Amino acid sequence: MTEIPPKNNQAKALLCRQQILEAARLLYQDKDGQEVSVRDIAARAGYSTGAVYFHFKNKEAIYAELLIQTLTDLSTQVKQASEAKSDAFSSLMAAYLSFYRFYDENPEDLIDILSRIHSPLMKQRDDPVRVAINEHFRQIKWCFRENLVRFGVSDRQAEQEAAVLISDIIGLLLSSARKTDILFSMPSDDLLNTHLERLQNRIQHIVHTP
Repeated sequence: MTEIPPKNNQAKALLCRQQILEAARLLYQDKDGQEVSVRDIAARAGYSTGAVYFHFKNKEAIYAELLIQTLTDLSTQVKQASEAKSDAFSSLMAAYLSFYRFYDENPEDLIDILSRIHSPLMKQRDDPVRVAINEHFRQIKWCFRENLVRFGVSDRQAEQEAAVLISDIIGLLLSSARKTDILFSMPSDDLLNTHLERLQNRIQHIVHTP
């Protein structure tokens, strides 16, 4: 077993931390919701349990950091997708699709975040995951909002519509999770295309309504 890296060796300490997080991420994927212990994570990473506890207070701290990393990746990808387009409509569509595809490829991450929202920990205002969820979803909503404002939608309505867009995507993702057509007898790709058509019609309606 690899022992705890020396405190004065920041590079090794950072590598150890990253390897622990990666091991935990892979274990959560492999176990598919089953219990994962600190001992499991240590063994997968090739470190002692002491090394894990040197970097993380407990298993919950590891899980929280993984969720925060996921949120950071999500908001970054949505922003980049939006900025890659020049006109407002293409930019909004790109942001919408980026959000959808991110969680369509990793539906367990969305379920984890939604479960976390309803957990007792979220009642603590300083909970790091609560803070991260609020901040990164605020960034995504702002991205949607700014594109709607570019259409000439008022600030107030753009704020409301941006929140509705996020709710719409989450609902779509949950209904098409694991690419099943059990609930609606409709493939997930068809659901997505229908949502995009409705979104385009909705934007046109908003823009042309006095």
